[in-house]
Amino acid sequence: MWGALGPDPDPKDPWYGFHRFKQGFGPELAEFVGSYDLVINPLLYQVYKIADKARWFLLKMKK
Repeated sequence: MWGALGPDPDPKDPWYGFHRFKQGFGPELAEFVGSYDLVINPLLYQVYKIADKARWFLLKMKK
């Protein structure tokens, strides 16, 4: 169950409920370096980024 808000989460954060759910399993908080993309093909990666922006735009339009 990857990801959490951190040691002192804000109850107003939209992910707070999910954070509390995870805390119910009694985890130990460990901080790691963030995730990054390893770009092998820059042109194809640009196409991916454009498609991802379009996807998020369309998802926001559904609301």
